[in-house]
Amino acid sequence: MKYLNFSYGSWAFRRLLVSLLLLLLLVPGIGWGQTNPTPHNLALGAYEFRGFNDATSTNYPVSLQGHSFTSEPDATTVSSPNADAALVAGGAVTSSNIRNEGANGVSVLGSGTNTIGAVTLGLNTTGRAQVLVSWVASVISPGGRANGLRLQYRLGQTGSFTEVADTKFEGNASGQSMLFNAIALPEAVNDQPVVQIRWLYYSLPGGGTRTRIGLDEVMVTSSVGPSVAAPTISSFTPVAGPVGTVVTINGTGFVKEVSVGFNGTDAIAVSVVSATQLRATVPAGSSTGPITVALGNKTSSSATNFTVESLVGRVVISQLYGGGGNVGATYKNDFVELYNRSAAAVSLAGWSVQYAAANNGTFSTVNSETLPATASIPAGSYFLLQLAGATGAIGASLPTPDFTGTTRLSASNGKIALASSNTLVTGPTSTNVVDFVGYGTSTQAEGGNSTGAIANASAAIRKANGCQDTNDNRADFDIKTPVPRNSATAVVLCNSPLPVELLTFGAERVMGGVRLRWVTAFERNSARFELQRSASGQVFQTIATVAGQGNTASHRNYTAQDRQPLPGVSYYRLHQVDTDGKEAYSAVVSLAASGEWQLYPDPASVELTLVAPVAIVNYRVISLAGRVVLVGEAPSGIAVLDVAALPAGVYQLEVTTAAGSQIRKFLKQ
Repeated sequence: MKYLNFSYGSWAFRRLLVSLLLLLLLVPGIGWGQTNPTPHNLALGAYEFRGFNDATSTNYPVSLQGHSFTSEPDATTVSSPNADAALVAGGAVTSSNIRNEGANGVSVLGSGTNTIGAVTLGLNTTGRAQVLVSWVASVISPGGRANGLRLQYRLGQTGSFTEVADTKFEGNASGQSMLFNAIALPEAVNDQPVVQIRWLYYSLPGGGTRTRIGLDEVMVTSSVGPSVAAPTISSFTPVAGPVGTVVTINGTGFVKEVSVGFNGTDAIAVSVVSATQLRATVPAGSSTGPITVALGNKTSSSATNFTVESLVGRVVISQLYGGGGNVGATYKNDFVELYNRSAAAVSLAGWSVQYAAANNGTFSTVNSETLPATASIPAGSYFLLQLAGATGAIGASLPTPDFTGTTRLSASNGKIALASSNTLVTGPTSTNVVDFVGYGTSTQAEGGNSTGAIANASAAIRKANGCQDTNDNRADFDIKTPVPRNSATAVVLCNSPLPVELLTFGAERVMGGVRLRWVTAFERNSARFELQRSASGQVFQTIATVAGQGNTASHRNYTAQDRQPLPGVSYYRLHQVDTDGKEAYSAVVSLAASGEWQLYPDPASVELTLVAPVAIVNYRVISLAGRVVLVGEAPSGIAVLDVAALPAGVYQLEVTTAAGSQIRKFLKQ
């Protein structure tokens, strides 16, 4: 195939250039354990590979390199390779290798053991745009089953590759070929010092010998383009949280190729919402420091640090039972119960529960249960892991488990670790340990003191419904009849002052007045709710009474209406009264009349709109614990605050103008 022209001039110049650049290919690339091809600078002209002048050469063309993998690539492979694959000349066409096909380019044939491979091309697109790639893929030697060749790209020399749509060639028929003409690469590759594209040879389901696929007539063209600015960060929320926290980042220049780092540790889960917003999950191993966003080598950092908080004490092992199925057992299965002591939901994705024998027992993968990516535990909730049981299957069935594993616990003595990853722990002080419980005669335990021994009809149960955590197993656990709790069990918040757990309380202006809504998680001895209003936020009067539900473990929704709201700002609160006369008050919410400061919707779940009667407004959102969780400004007096990532609860909005500061409360659902 000889219909394309090379753009560099004479053959003598080209051979000299090839020789010089091939010397550079001998230097290992910084990102892999194998060679990265030297990027071709598209500002100097198009790149073209149209076969070998020397069919006996074992040197790759300039800017190309062959690679292999730890396992045979398939239709889902996007990972980096792990080694170079030599270029061979001649030999049997059925041998597994990357082969010089003379004027017809190169060909690839892999196997289940010789895990070739990919042909990778390095490019420098600095100052360039509209990068177009053309090539021909063909069957060189048919096999008993089809194989494929497809195009992928990445920015830089590390990380996963991304598929280029509609670039798959698959076949095993003699003479089969396909021209891919002027395939456009995404705009993200523009103006980058290093871009790698690769043609990945991959397996397809089926039996029989594999098919050798050829690559030829490669051309990459581009046009002059503008400089591409680095993505930027203007704000993020929340400003602190443990590993697993989803952080919403606002800024500019966000595309799907943007990577996010937390103080140098790459976030694996990144979701681009729009060009000005993305969400990233705080990765394991991250530490307090700035957040960075990068597009290739174009990087910027947040002006302030994200604080990585410890997971220790947030989620605890609240109950464990190892007598499942034994003679005299209460339940058929062993179980471990977790409890979220904190005021916010915690993702359990990738966490593990690990078990070892009491004395000198080491933790192993055989007795480790890794939780799925979907696992999470709301504030004040339980999570039940059902484990194995004795073959006698004596006892009752557990409540519906939130996770089912195969580990078998000792009925009397052992140790259990809750870890934030599936890395095996060695004891209570391992860096990934979130909680650790030694029971019976275990020599490893928090505080050095294991719980008492458990048996076929008894479990170690953390005191105060799971809330007590003094880091001393003996002090924190009772030995009692097992009472397994799962995610359907009523929410119990630690240190909750209310006999009624109020999830939300908010106000909104509607035709005919103000509508007040609230939701309870559970109620104990709840007699009534008195809706109270104030003009100042200090002195309140009851304007409506709504009957409570008495005792309920289910969520309940309530609505009341103020048909004659006050002029200006109205303040509302709930006065909750028990059947025994005990009482408690909710947080205060406010609602402004037209022309006043407006904050809506309240309660808010995703966005909160601030409308001020003056321009040039600075604002801060502050939690009830006094922590600043969001900052920003509204030059026009109007701002839309992204509160989606904030934990549910009451917050204060501090608004500052040239005239001074004001504080309003709002509720995040």
